[in-house]
Amino acid sequence: MDDMVLLLETCKSIARTVINDGHRDALLNRIVIVRILSMALERLDELSGERLLSDEEYMYKATNHEFLESVIGQMDLLYKSYGSLVTDEDYSYEERLDILRTSVNIADNLLDGFRARKTYMENLKLKSKHDEILEDLKYKIDAIDLPEKILDLLEKSGNNFLLKLDDVKVIYPVVVDLLSDTFGMEYSYTEDKEVIDRLIEKKLYPHTVELQKLKKSFSMKFYSKLEFRSLVRADRVRIYILHEYSRALKCDVSILRRLYMELLYYDPNNHPNAMRAKMDLSATAPREYMMPFVKMVKKIEYTGIPHAYSDL
Repeated sequence: MDDMVLLLETCKSIARTVINDGHRDALLNRIVIVRILSMALERLDELSGERLLSDEEYMYKATNHEFLESVIGQMDLLYKSYGSLVTDEDYSYEERLDILRTSVNIADNLLDGFRARKTYMENLKLKSKHDEILEDLKYKIDAIDLPEKILDLLEKSGNNFLLKLDDVKVIYPVVVDLLSDTFGMEYSYTEDKEVIDRLIEKKLYPHTVELQKLKKSFSMKFYSKLEFRSLVRADRVRIYILHEYSRALKCDVSILRRLYMELLYYDPNNHPNAMRAKMDLSATAPREYMMPFVKMVKKIEYTGIPHAYSDL
């Protein structure tokens, strides 16, 4: 996740709390938005272990920040869309097909952030796997009858709600997020792999936890990676995503699995055992920046499970 995306997602996380607390109209106030941006800058510094500034210094940085107008745009979109569950039931089949096509294209565009990174481009196996998913999905959408399964499963799982990005673009946020979270999480497991694998070894991990408790040896941002990867192995990322979405969206995991399979594979029948395994999430807190487009529309309930950011 690049710096701009991380900053915008942090701002949106703070803004959702403002709305949940009953102050939606505050997001119409530019000064409030600058304050939200200053809080996000401080939070990201704390997560990264940077030296913290004064409130006045963060406000100055926010007022003059290069991404301020982008933050204002996101706050306007959040103000209009959050809590407004509009579904595709009044749209024609062709219109829903176009929304699905736009959703996949948005996910493809988001992948460009990874494509710009040398470490991603050099990981030919991962890059090829992600490109194949998108190519097959685009081909499927343009085929006769095949996309009907996806649209039907969106409705059956209760996830056919929409997000209007502007006067032209409308998307299925669940489709964008399932794809982009899959790509992002699978790529994240390749970052710092050797170091993290060593620190979460069964015999060493308790010592890693103690180092963090006693000395704050790692930034919270890095420690959250350690904590999460100790709970979810690399080969279970997609199983985790399936169960986390099911938990957050309160939908039937078997129906959601069928939808996820339709997005990942041109012919799911060729992968009968994919994501069949169960996963217990009772000790696993959600990743804060998962489902960013879904969270523009739906309120995701806090689980109460402690995690690396709990002290913030």
